Amino acid sequence: MTLAEVMISATIFSFAATALVGLFLANQRFSTFLGYRSQAITASMSILEQLRFRQYAELDDIYNAGSSGQISINIVDPSVSSGYKTVSIPINVRDGVKISTVWKSADITVDPAAGAPKLGMEYFFMLNKVKPAAGTRVDLFEVILLYRWRAHGNAVAEWQTSNVRLIIPNLNPIT
Repeated sequence: MTLAEVMISATIFSFAATALVGLFLANQRFSTFLGYRSQAITASMSILEQLRFRQYAELDDIYNAGSSGQISINIVDPSVSSGYKTVSIPINVRDGVKISTVWKSADITVDPAAGAPKLGMEYFFMLNKVKPAAGTRVDLFEVILLYRWRAHGNAVAEWQTSNVRLIIPNLNPIT
């Protein structure tokens, strides 16, 4: 093998290695993003699960409180002695009428290790009361929780937004 062939082979190898390193870095960034996305979905579904176990009458009281209506939920936080912290999320939209445009902030623990970064999240709560006028008359609440998160270290403009929805029927229609 001549020196020219060795140099050409080394050049081709260096281009291929550079491309592979770029792919590995992009894969690592995407993997980190998916980890944060998974945490955001899990935290939001946890909130919805807590709401699912609320009685219709309790949501009706919150609904009737108007602009002062708030939902209190528990978020996992190992730094608190009980392991949970309580967060009150105000109702932002009630029956399609915007009450507030302020998102409720919460820091979600991703890694319980001391000093580990927390996932910054914000919640926007929508509550719609549906009272059918005809047919099977089952009153229900449609709960829509908009949530957004951003990966640790990203700029404010890079929020990722999604939503989860829940229907809570009045299982005691005599009231």
